[in-house]
Amino acid sequence: MTTQARANRPIDSMTGHGLPARYRLRRQTDFERVYAGRISIGDGVLRIYGLKSECPHPRLGLSVSRRVGGAVVRNRYKRLLREAFRLARQNLPALDLVVIPAGRGRPDLAQFQESLVRLAARLAERVEGSGIE
Repeated sequence: MTTQARANRPIDSMTGHGLPARYRLRRQTDFERVYAGRISIGDGVLRIYGLKSECPHPRLGLSVSRRVGGAVVRNRYKRLLREAFRLARQNLPALDLVVIPAGRGRPDLAQFQESLVRLAARLAERVEGSGIE
């Protein structure tokens, strides 16, 4: 996009509202490290695996299987989960989180956000008690 095109963009555009790369788990080794910690918690909406983060802030990894639905449904879940994380990241402990939707019903953003904050807080207690780094 040219400088002129950026200047002519509407002010209410979604620029700056994404999830920066530093808040995401991107490498397979990151996912494997979290899964290897074997610390998880769930409710009817989400299952979350977590481990102490190497960063001073939480990071999100998503695993949305075909069991949830077709590509359109899976992509919607991923968008909603990223947005729930983005909105709640100030209230989340500094953990690496791998989030897996339960696939029951069709949760909305508010349900994902509430479940994410509640489960992450409980998971942080388990991680602290486990002594796993």
